[in-house]
Amino acid sequence: MAQLKTLLIVTVFMLLNVGNAHATLVNVAPGGTATASGTYLTSTPDLAIDGNTTTLWNAGSWPTQWIEIDLGSVFQIVEIRAWVAQTPAGGTQHDVTLDGASDFSWIGITSDGDILNHNYATAASAQTVRITTTSSPSWVAWNEIEIWAQVPEPSTLALMGLGLAGLGFASRKKKQA
Repeated sequence: MAQLKTLLIVTVFMLLNVGNAHATLVNVAPGGTATASGTYLTSTPDLAIDGNTTTLWNAGSWPTQWIEIDLGSVFQIVEIRAWVAQTPAGGTQHDVTLDGASDFSWIGITSDGDILNHNYATAASAQTVRITTTSSPSWVAWNEIEIWAQVPEPSTLALMGLGLAGLGFASRKKKQA
């Protein structure tokens, strides 16, 4: 019985510490699915999230155009970076929404190769990120879009699994007693 109590205490401690565990920052965009308002020839939306800044998605048209990345599940987003593919340079506006809700806008003078960046003071929970370009001197295109999120480290997941297994084991032992 003393061993069971010890196991239960250790299990509860491990589960409580999972919330305090460290997370790794990962670009989760490449694991997602990209869709867009339009596509020019072979410059498909998936090329904006392939991890390669030399490929690009091109809408094949002037604003207003959008690209949306569905991450497949909710992530704690801490940063969004977007590589501009634009010629000529000029004034642009890009509105960003998370799960359909307006979040922020990039407004300013941009040129080909610029990197637009937005850091969150507090992580934002979202599954979809949409960038809508409402103003640009050129067709709408992006070389790359990165969505950086906090992802639990493998050791954290293992710790949580161990804790759950311990609780299950303790519950089973208690029923048998």
